[in-house]
Amino acid sequence: MSVNNGKSRLLKYIAAILTILGILLLLFINSGLAGFANWVYPGAVPWAHALLLIIEAVALLWFWRGVFGRHQHLLALDHPNPEERLKFAEELARRMRGNSHIIAYQAENPGSLDHADPAYLDQCLFILGLKADDEIRQTSKRIFLATALSQNGRLDALIVFASLCRMVWRISSVYNQRPHPREVLALYSAVISSTFIALSLEELDIATEITVGFSEAFNATAPASITASIPFAGSALQTFTASTIDGAANCYLALRAGIITRNAYAYGPKATGWPSRAVVYKEAGGMLLGMSQELVGKVASALAGKLAGLARYAQNKTVQAGKGLVSGIGDGAAKLADGTISIAQNTGKGIKKAGAYSGNMAGRAAKGTAKAAAWPFRMAARPFRRKGREKKI
Repeated sequence: MSVNNGKSRLLKYIAAILTILGILLLLFINSGLAGFANWVYPGAVPWAHALLLIIEAVALLWFWRGVFGRHQHLLALDHPNPEERLKFAEELARRMRGNSHIIAYQAENPGSLDHADPAYLDQCLFILGLKADDEIRQTSKRIFLATALSQNGRLDALIVFASLCRMVWRISSVYNQRPHPREVLALYSAVISSTFIALSLEELDIATEITVGFSEAFNATAPASITASIPFAGSALQTFTASTIDGAANCYLALRAGIITRNAYAYGPKATGWPSRAVVYKEAGGMLLGMSQELVGKVASALAGKLAGLARYAQNKTVQAGKGLVSGIGDGAAKLADGTISIAQNTGKGIKKAGAYSGNMAGRAAKGTAKAAAWPFRMAARPFRRKGREKKI
């Protein structure tokens, strides 16, 4: 009894430590995203913090409801006797008859499930497994596309955290039961570790290293390819590859966390019968490989739309700049012609004034010369006038 109390206390301590680490991680994410929001819209820090806290509160509510808001976990014993095996089957059949997903399946496919059929429970578990796998795939696809297009490490971490919390809640609604107490820590660690790794991918810059090496190898092996003749092909290829790598890494983390969550909620596994990590990693890789073609095509379409819009924007700006250049040259030429004509007119006026002034000066000089030439004769006749004037006096 004391051993069990010690284990439960240790589990509580570990859960508390993981909770504190998760809160610190969320605060670190919030500080970076609030700073980015303030850079885009100055003064938006309080509103950004409030919005982020609301999103995280909703995500934590999803997680809490998924872990503690369902029926008690139904677990098969390791070595059950016939009575315990019958009791487990009766309780499992009762839960299946009340499961909303089983009821919806029977409504869509009347007569497909028979309660008296010995394979009834296996069929129901198979249907719920398909439902859980579909939820895992849908969540992983959303994470792939969102993180591939966001290109922001902290925003990627927030997307992964909120999506995984919602996925835990959705898978719990599929099986309508709580996880086994031993698997609660697995859920905590799966969500927190996936969020932390999604945040660290930007710091590690793995995508850039891979894209640079890939582009160098691509140019070396196919230097005469069609991309060599397309402008901006190298940068576009690097952007596409980096986005795909980020999305694939986060998608793999989501698939791994989803498989761990499904195994934690699934009916019937024994206390020592959960799959090992290697099995989980292998199943997640197989799911990612099956979804990769569809997801890469969607990322390519989205990036192609962005690049096409950027090309149209650049083309419009180039045309506007060309029109402005031509208009500026035309206006400058017209102003230059007007200035030349004005200079010519002013020069003509100046020459005209200079000619008139020179003519006036020449006329004055001629008159002065004529007066100077006639001056001696006037002086020779002048004494008689003075004598006559003297006689009169």
